[in-house]
Amino acid sequence: MFCLSCGAEYLEGSDECARCRVPLVNQLPPTPHPIWADPVTVLETGDPSVIAVAQSLFEAGGIPYFAKGDRLQDLFACGRFGTGFDIISGPIQLQVPRAYLEAANAVITGASRIAYDNLGDNGTDDDQPIKLMRKHQWWTAIAVLIAMIMILGVLEWMLSVLEFFVQGI
Repeated sequence: MFCLSCGAEYLEGSDECARCRVPLVNQLPPTPHPIWADPVTVLETGDPSVIAVAQSLFEAGGIPYFAKGDRLQDLFACGRFGTGFDIISGPIQLQVPRAYLEAANAVITGASRIAYDNLGDNGTDDDQPIKLMRKHQWWTAIAVLIAMIMILGVLEWMLSVLEFFVQGI
């Protein structure tokens, strides 16, 4: 015997829950599997226009989605400088529930064939996200990171020289 309200288990012969004062049942109903328990990435890109188009296509098709990393793009003060995405948080990933994987892949594949016909095969395997990122974006991200490290090194050197002159005076 089980309480529908709190889930407590009772011995046979009990009529109601001692805490909740509701009638007991023989079995608890099965718990539904949450739709977002196992999200799947169907699109990964740094291009905000591609994200906007994919989101509008998902909304028009009634496909629930989540844009992972969308709100992080401008958080770390690096912004989308040179790469189309923040180099710390990475590109935006559009994720859908596993139940909607086929429908989402069909929408994305159809849109990418229209928009990126001249790029050739862009990896439309069902289990892999479609990566609509230009190859030079990764090199740009690495170059920006190296430039930032060099600028920090120069600033550190300038501060040490300034400190030397201030201490000397």
